[in-house]
Amino acid sequence: MNLLSLLSELIDALDVLIRAISDPLQQAQLVKLRECFEAMSDSAVHQLFDTTSQDFKDATIALGSATTAAKQGVSDVGKVASAINSAVTAANAVDKILGFLAHIA
Repeated sequence: MNLLSLLSELIDALDVLIRAISDPLQQAQLVKLRECFEAMSDSAVHQLFDTTSQDFKDATIALGSATTAAKQGVSDVGKVASAINSAVTAANAVDKILGFLAHIA
C-alpha cells in the first residue's frame, strides 16, 4: 500500500473515531491530528519517496498501527488514549520522510 493510501485510511478512521467519542478534549486532540495528517497527505502528493528506506517502512508500519488503534478506539472507549498516542507516533514517523512539521513550526 502506498503512503497516500495509508494516510487516507488513517484520516477516515480518525473521522469515525472523532464522531464516536464524547470527550471534548480527546475530540480536540484527534481533530488536530486529523488536520495534521490531511496536510501531510496534501504535501505527500508532490513528493517522491525512497520506498526502500527504513524511515519509509517505519512510517507505513506506524500508519497501519495508528489506523488499527483508531478502529479499536471506536469499539472500546478505553483505547482512545492509545489511539491518540499511536497517531502521534505515526505523525512523527511520517514527518521523518516528509519534513513537514519543520516547515510549519
